Amino acid sequence: MVRLLRTSMIVASIVLAIWPARAQDAPITSTGSEPVYALVATSAKHVHDDLTFEFVTPKLRAKEWVVYTARLPELTSQTEVRSALSPGGRPARELSPEGRPVLFTRVPIRGSNGLNGLTVRVEYEANLVARRLVRREPGTKVAPLVAPLPQKERQLSLAAGRQFDFPSPSFQGWLDAHKLRREPKEGEIDFARRVFLKIKSGFQLVHGAELDRLASHVCEAGKSDSVGLSIVFTSSLRANGIPARVSSGRWARDSEPGRNAADEPHVKATFFATGVGWVPVDLGSAMILDKSSQGLEFFGTDNADFLTMHFDTDLEFDTVFFGRKTVESIQGPVFWVTGSGSFDGFKVLVTSKIQTELLDLSRPFPKPSARRPAPVASAKEDSKSQQGIGITGILTDRRDTWIMVKADGEDEAVRYIVGEDSDKSVLQDVQSIFTVSRVRLVYMPKGDTRQLTSIKKQPAKASGTVTGEVIQNHVWWIEVKPGTGPPEGYAAHFPFDQNPEMMETLKGLKRGDIVTIRFTTDLERHRIESIRKREDGAR
Repeated sequence: MVRLLRTSMIVASIVLAIWPARAQDAPITSTGSEPVYALVATSAKHVHDDLTFEFVTPKLRAKEWVVYTARLPELTSQTEVRSALSPGGRPARELSPEGRPVLFTRVPIRGSNGLNGLTVRVEYEANLVARRLVRREPGTKVAPLVAPLPQKERQLSLAAGRQFDFPSPSFQGWLDAHKLRREPKEGEIDFARRVFLKIKSGFQLVHGAELDRLASHVCEAGKSDSVGLSIVFTSSLRANGIPARVSSGRWARDSEPGRNAADEPHVKATFFATGVGWVPVDLGSAMILDKSSQGLEFFGTDNADFLTMHFDTDLEFDTVFFGRKTVESIQGPVFWVTGSGSFDGFKVLVTSKIQTELLDLSRPFPKPSARRPAPVASAKEDSKSQQGIGITGILTDRRDTWIMVKADGEDEAVRYIVGEDSDKSVLQDVQSIFTVSRVRLVYMPKGDTRQLTSIKKQPAKASGTVTGEVIQNHVWWIEVKPGTGPPEGYAAHFPFDQNPEMMETLKGLKRGDIVTIRFTTDLERHRIESIRKREDGAR
């Protein structure tokens, strides 16, 4: 019996104008017309979040996993972002009009690993800026005025949708009953504050995976979780012509002993005020934590402790095997899987390691690290014992004391060293294998390095024809994934200038192109005799 499973999570986010200034602790009040406000930067930090999700399916016999997860957006308050998914994650965009950035991977099962579950690793890195909404006092330099929103962003932030059903008679009646219509001289921030306080005082915060978060239904129920309350806030502002968004993400606070990674997902909201920027609002935290008399501690305040993953709801994915599917929100990976059996006993185990470092606002923020997440146990790591961990892949570079191998299912090659205590036969084998070859190696983790214990070239066909998808172009050779079987490397004949037409074709190929290659194999590697790009994209 073929089954599909989709798991999903939810979260939140923010953006805005940044300007170093002293935070003001006094609450902001309004006297009718819109005062001049600004968002000021109060501090900043660098965040690195290392997440592992283990999907346990003891009754399933999987054939292939299709996995998506969020890719961090670049925001004014969330800069130098880096997102990585292992095994084999690559950048993509979901299919809704918003086209939100995601990471995508397919994990075919060969052997026992992945048959009864899958472990994926997600790594996020960003510089976050804490901000506070303050009044622009006359004669003081606080922050420059923020430019208006681009037309497309404004349209998306005012649009009705499946859950943002503010045009409905039910929701419009709720707005009228609570006098949530913007007055002619009432500023955006003043009105947003009124909506915030009305929801905070008039709704109950509850939790539950099966909650109906349609804006009109939440108003009828008078209760919801942070997602539903943020949808009501966003819908109220959109109904009054103020751009607003629901923000999904995860808390970005240093890991502590005993803390449950399942508590990290969270949802906020944000609205755009003219000249000010995107103002953060956190109704979930306000309902639980704000005991102040005015109740505004979480209105216009962001403490740089939250990673924004995506805005709004209803992301659409190509599931490869099950057509186009919609997921309300993703704070962790969502997946679909082909195979037989059932999901009886299914569970998700989540571990998280978050590290933060305070930054100096007066200095340039650091760039994200170049390292990729270490591969997790998957179909490519098909043996693991006291003798080491075995993988198969393509040899992409070789030196006297190390090699680079791109494991099947991975996007980047990893270095493996020949240690001083390695067997001499290992060094001899390394020196006898040429780049572009498929290899089978075994390594032992040693500190931050991977030390080879054995490496062998895999048998290759002497000649033939193959059609497949280009997964990486190395100028003089390409990696191709055929319809069935693992990726292979195919190289031009040397010297390269003997066939300029072929070299021109090779250089023009990009990831995703479908090619047909006729090849022969010499003592070194597969050699391309002819290559043709399939213009229709068909395999």
